[in-house]
Amino acid sequence: MGDIAPRFLTGSPDSFGAFTVSAQSVLTLLVAGGALTKAGQEALKSFLKAINIPEKYWHELGAFGSLIVVCIFFSLRQSLPQIGTHFYTNPGIESRRNGDWSSAESQFKRAIQLNADDAQAHFQLGLLYEDLQLIDQARPQYQLAIQGGIPAATNNLARLNIMKKEYTAAVSLLLKALDTDKKQPLDTKTKYAVLKNLGWARFKQGNYPDAEANLLQAIDLKSPTKLENYEIAAPHCLLAQVMEAQKDQKGALAQWKTCNQYANITIPEQDEWAAIAQKRLTPQETDK
Repeated sequence: MGDIAPRFLTGSPDSFGAFTVSAQSVLTLLVAGGALTKAGQEALKSFLKAINIPEKYWHELGAFGSLIVVCIFFSLRQSLPQIGTHFYTNPGIESRRNGDWSSAESQFKRAIQLNADDAQAHFQLGLLYEDLQLIDQARPQYQLAIQGGIPAATNNLARLNIMKKEYTAAVSLLLKALDTDKKQPLDTKTKYAVLKNLGWARFKQGNYPDAEANLLQAIDLKSPTKLENYEIAAPHCLLAQVMEAQKDQKGALAQWKTCNQYANITIPEQDEWAAIAQKRLTPQETDK
């Protein structure tokens, strides 16, 4: 009880947590009251006599009852990771999807209190902090998610490194993610993002051939995958800049058109890229 209760009561207690702690407390009080108080002992004796249990078995029954209570608490303690996922992490994902960020944060934090190794809760909390532009708080959550084996967290942490101009660190993370892909294939969206970010980091390093190769691979992956507009735009925006750096103005113009068409200006870097695209394109091309 001493280990379980604080996990549910830290922060703002919720109804499920309050019920769990209350149930533990009531069960413990019933057992302790029956075993440790005179009135409880007399009531227990009367009950055992009423159901015709011989007195010589009373001690054994008491020990067995205590063992059952211990097993219940032990089972509850072992089930905390599953409880965290089912009652907090999954609902938190839905809350974040619906824009209820305050509830989502509370749910992810509760899941982590129940199971500090809940990699998905750490990852989702990192995404939430990115939504809120709390980048310094997102970073450690991604690091913990990486330890839990979530490849998308590796990609997201690399992206944060690129934004901080830590390109070498970003490339190292992204190459590790691609190395993992050889042993356990990444899902298409994650691999798409890894290749896009690797192209971005290589471009910032001035390695234009590698940047172009990775961005083209990312663009090739988008065809069979249902991607959001903001996911479609990024590699085209970056490839346009790579082509400009290599003096391929005609190729860059085609990429700027796609960039301008799909860029999501609520994402800081894409807002910047869209502004560049509009400078490169004629008013007629911008409207297309």
